[in-house]
Amino acid sequence: CGGWGNGAGGTGTGAGPSTPGAPEGPAAPAEPRICVSTEDNIEGPFYRADAPFRADLVPAGAEGEPFEVSGRVLDLECRGVPDAVVDVWHSDSAGAYDNATAAFRYRGRMRSGPDGGYAYRTRFPGRYRLGPSGYGVDDNFRPAHIHYKVSCDGFRPLTTQLYFEGDPYNGSDPFLRPSLVVPAPAARGGTVRTAVFDVVLPRA
Repeated sequence: CGGWGNGAGGTGTGAGPSTPGAPEGPAAPAEPRICVSTEDNIEGPFYRADAPFRADLVPAGAEGEPFEVSGRVLDLECRGVPDAVVDVWHSDSAGAYDNATAAFRYRGRMRSGPDGGYAYRTRFPGRYRLGPSGYGVDDNFRPAHIHYKVSCDGFRPLTTQLYFEGDPYNGSDPFLRPSLVVPAPAARGGTVRTAVFDVVLPRA
């Protein structure tokens, strides 16, 4: 990953409008932006290496609700990190993962753009049962989630998950971290359901 993209938006204090006839003083320096590293989360048992590079994860004949995710890969100063590899995977709408086929259903990799941006199209992931023997939790389901691996030369690699507000199993999931939960309101009036998930990487 080389260089940085644009910042995440101006937050400088600025000097305000000058008084007519008054001498111009030096502009106030912009306050430094600070971003917090994205919290890591378990990889889980269903990761597959070498998923195709693509931004459309929807396989032929896919069922479920259309869903679009976008965001930026940022450093700790909130600058976009270009050319990071964003590797994502999730279950289908029935809660099943594609662990074997050459289609790599609901799996894909993307490279972040010049400003650190990334985006992909998919279907909203389904829930699946954890118990009765899984992780000491009986008769419980994992909430809807999407797995992430993000890497870039010069930065610490990240493995994490994305969760969504309002899922009835968020409160009982043993792995969920509140910092990884984002809004994903249901689509209305012909729109597509969307979510925004920024990823912040510390330098290695």
